[in-house]
Amino acid sequence: MLIGPAYRYPEAWVYLPLVNPSNQRRQLMVDLDHNRCDTLDAFVLAGHPRKLTHLGKLFRRVPLEQRAIPIRAFALPFTLLPHDRAGLFLRSRRTTGIHELAITVSTQRQFIIKHDQEELTRLFALSSAFFFMFTVLALGLIFKHRLLVYFGVYLFPVLLGQLNYTYFFDAVSFPSWLGLNNKHQC
Repeated sequence: MLIGPAYRYPEAWVYLPLVNPSNQRRQLMVDLDHNRCDTLDAFVLAGHPRKLTHLGKLFRRVPLEQRAIPIRAFALPFTLLPHDRAGLFLRSRRTTGIHELAITVSTQRQFIIKHDQEELTRLFALSSAFFFMFTVLALGLIFKHRLLVYFGVYLFPVLLGQLNYTYFFDAVSFPSWLGLNNKHQC
């Protein structure tokens, strides 16, 4: 769901109606990619009588051990009672760039399968890219070919950007003088 530029739409509320038609409790997960969402607040309106429950607040600097599910993705669990209708309220904030949400509601099993597949894909892509970078650097040094060395050195910051894009730096606390820590979370 494309919301727009963050300078114009820094905050967005999304409502998702949910229905559990089965006779069993459903353990569900809401997750979204946080490349274009800085902060997520989630609430669920469910039960008899209706009760608004805060599921949690996530942003990239929340340590993994303090998250409801200790993974790098924005994911929060919730429960739907049998034959219950619920409303999922999501408040998203974005400080720069495009404000966009890719929301998924799934069972815990589906979420784990999807998460594991995405992690394996990311790890394979990153390890292949680092292997390529080191191969180019090694060949450049072995054969004394400056262009290969320059290309290998050029790839290093590109791969650091990919590590950031794929959330591997979320758990790292940088020195404050670098200005890389996101301090503008609400």
